[in-house]
Amino acid sequence: MYSVGTTHEFFKIYKDLGKKYDLPVLINKEMIEMAATNTDHYIEDSDFIIDRLHLGKFKDFEKGKLIDYYKSVFHNLSDALNILLLHPAFDDDEMKKITINHPNFGSEWRQIDVDFFTSEESKSGFKENNIALITWNDVKKLIEIKDT
Repeated sequence: MYSVGTTHEFFKIYKDLGKKYDLPVLINKEMIEMAATNTDHYIEDSDFIIDRLHLGKFKDFEKGKLIDYYKSVFHNLSDALNILLLHPAFDDDEMKKITINHPNFGSEWRQIDVDFFTSEESKSGFKENNIALITWNDVKKLIEIKDT
C-alpha cells in the first residue's frame, strides 16, 4: 500500500535504509501521489525513478475486464522502466479471511493475477511485445551504472 510514502519523514527513512543496506527502493511519482497529500521534496535529482506505474483498476475488476487491462499494458509500455504491480495469491479460505471487506486486491482479484501471469497467454504477450522482465537485482545494477 506504499505506506512509506504517506509522509516525507517515512519516505526519507525508506530511502536511507535502501542506501544503508545497498538495496534498490521503489520510487515512483504516481505511487507517492496516491499515498501522500503533499509530495513536495520527496524525489531528489539523485533518486532512481521507476518511470511508469501500471496498476489494475477496481472498475476493470468489477466488469470482469482485469485481464483485458493487463493485455493492454503489454501493448502500451513505454521504452522506459515500467512496473506492473500485482497482488498474486490464491483465492482460498486464508486469503478470503485476510482480505475480507477488501474487494480491490481481494482474494478473487489475487487469483486472477496468479492465473493470468502464470499462463502461456501472458508469457506469449511478453514475448510478442519484446518485454524484458527484470528483477530488483537488475534494478540495482542499473542504479550502479547511473551512479558511475
